[in-house]
Amino acid sequence: MASFHVIYQALAIWTLIISLCGAKPTTAASETCDEIAKAINNNVGYPGEPGYDKENRDYYNSGLSALGPACIAFPTSAEDVSSIVKILGKREGVPFAVKSGGHSPNPGHSSVSGGVLIALREIKGTKFDKAKSIAYVKPGGHWWDVMKALNGTGQMIVGGRLGVVGIGGYLLQGGVSFLSGQYGLAADNIVEYETVLANGSIVNINQERHKDLMTAMRGSGSQFGIVTKFALKTYPVSKYWVGLRTYNCTREQYLEALQDFMANLANHPKASTLLPGGSPGLGNNALLGSIFKGLGSLSSLAETFGSKPKDVPKVQRDSTKSQDMMAIESIMGTFFGTHLFDYEKAGAQNYMDRSAANSTPSLFPVPLLYDGCKPPSDAFGKKFAQLPMISEVGSIVDYATTISVSNQIFEYFSTPTSFRTFTLPIIPHRPYFIGEVEDLFYNVSMSWLPKLKSIGSLGLVYQPFPHSFGKHAEASGGNAMGLKGSDHDRFVLEIPGVYISSADAPTMQAWGKDFTDRLAALVKDITVKSKAEGKIVGEYNPLFMNDAGTDQEVIGSYRDSQKFAALQKEVDPSGLFAKRAGGYKFATLV
Repeated sequence: MASFHVIYQALAIWTLIISLCGAKPTTAASETCDEIAKAINNNVGYPGEPGYDKENRDYYNSGLSALGPACIAFPTSAEDVSSIVKILGKREGVPFAVKSGGHSPNPGHSSVSGGVLIALREIKGTKFDKAKSIAYVKPGGHWWDVMKALNGTGQMIVGGRLGVVGIGGYLLQGGVSFLSGQYGLAADNIVEYETVLANGSIVNINQERHKDLMTAMRGSGSQFGIVTKFALKTYPVSKYWVGLRTYNCTREQYLEALQDFMANLANHPKASTLLPGGSPGLGNNALLGSIFKGLGSLSSLAETFGSKPKDVPKVQRDSTKSQDMMAIESIMGTFFGTHLFDYEKAGAQNYMDRSAANSTPSLFPVPLLYDGCKPPSDAFGKKFAQLPMISEVGSIVDYATTISVSNQIFEYFSTPTSFRTFTLPIIPHRPYFIGEVEDLFYNVSMSWLPKLKSIGSLGLVYQPFPHSFGKHAEASGGNAMGLKGSDHDRFVLEIPGVYISSADAPTMQAWGKDFTDRLAALVKDITVKSKAEGKIVGEYNPLFMNDAGTDQEVIGSYRDSQKFAALQKEVDPSGLFAKRAGGYKFATLV
């Protein structure tokens, strides 16, 4: 009954979205497009034109292309954006969205149906001011562009972990970096926003002149205006160690070590990881495969861990994949007992059977990064240091290379995608809490996999969110999430979805929602029982906007959301961004 209710809600949401796909532009939208074209030197694309079609296809979630804006505006300066905003302000009822890199998979955030899409592709470039240790970054493009520009300066900014991620949305929504252990969230390292407000004025927003607005903009998304340039602090970074350690231990030992690492990141801030858990269905640990590929020869690794992909009963194989992908599968098959491209429930069940035996030693690969030439043995926590390590593959690279090792994996995916998130407290008196989370995930997943019409996968990625993030936030003047140095330690789950058929979109959304609903119930139950035992569980756990799903009430989870809603109304009294633009909203303003 519960699963029916969840899928009914998801179907309702996606029926509305699908009904908008390819909507015929209204007369008002068409007239708005034409007026914008006159104002910005005809830098506007229409359906059927090469520029329009290319931009409309350039999304991390390929399913967003079906929405179809009435036109796409390509401003080249803040002044162009100002002209567009002034025109939109006069044209009531015409929806619009702003697109930086197009990484958000959520319909209507950086995409729009029948309205105006403002693509910031041409407002791009990074300039480094050595004297001030400040990088001036424009929002068009992706993080590999920024890191490439800074490579060789000896300085880096707190930026994206994957090169494919867009710049603007990442920074406006918070942004976790491999450098966050040392310097906090990316948003807390922004010292100034060049912003086009709802009235079309271009304002440089900074801590000295706009203290409250700076705090509100760090993690609230794009509700306060369109940012056309960010000024960011830079830090000395030269060589970075990127590697993968393989431990031979039980699942219980591994998960307790992982929780220990996340709980103590503040004690070893130069260490970081982006750790994906097993994914039932398609796409099991693709990131690990890409890291292998970036570190060197796959063939030697394949010879070490298995010379050919291992067969799993009842799992269909795709013989057309490249040798590199086959080698990646060999390694991943050894580690997880399944394949990157599992076509049936049997593959996921095989993973569960292999990993569920907590007392049976198995191989656990852990991708690790360290700001320096060589991490000390205990850099990733005392419990990892105590586990038997059977191998270490590592390389010293430029930091810019670090975020590029995953780029090749995206060559293999051009499919619909989804995001979802959940923020959890570290619970010291439950060292196996992550195991409880994983067990719940797999049990929920087994009930949803058979409902898919085609191929699909939902995964888990563990992201440390230590109390030190709050210290950095407070030192910068605070952020929208309300993080404080006195906070408890947390970790954030990224729950990415990959699927083949757009018909499965409602099911994928419902699958993720069912899991997070049950996870919320689990945490509530643990909290109640812990209080009865006189033990503390941190209860303020705001959602992380960068990873959130379409229906998640992100800003409603912020402790000061009402204060920031009032501030948003001050700078946008007509509701241009609050009611007509894409992205997450303050509920009181919609």
